Amino acid sequence: MLLTEINAKERFQSQLVLNSYDLNKRHQLTSLFFAQHGEQIAKSVNGIQELVKRHFVVADFIRPWPEITKNSSLTDALSVLRSHQSFTLEEIKRNYKKIAMEKHPDKIASLKLPKEIEHNALKQFQTIQIAFEIIHKQKG
Repeated sequence: MLLTEINAKERFQSQLVLNSYDLNKRHQLTSLFFAQHGEQIAKSVNGIQELVKRHFVVADFIRPWPEITKNSSLTDALSVLRSHQSFTLEEIKRNYKKIAMEKHPDKIASLKLPKEIEHNALKQFQTIQIAFEIIHKQKG
């Protein structure tokens, strides 16, 4: 599909070069090109947006993630939940829910990413849960 779009774009550009001195003709060719290929271009833009979105999801799950155990400090747990010690338990809980929704393994599984990334997502989700447990014990 992209090769077809590239060929169409090259044909369009060569037509523009041939008619570069005739503004009316160039306008007609531009209108004709977008009438014929506009829907295909729009679909490819959406496809590119989806690829970029998937790339950022993958990048987020392969970057290093802090190791949290049940013996970790409150400060470490708060950093995982993007929180500060001055936050109330309700504010921390809101952050927890938001991050848990972003990192939920079922959401990642629906993207049909490689198993390694799904495994990293599961580990990150478990880290988030442990961090919240630490905070809840100490602040709750």
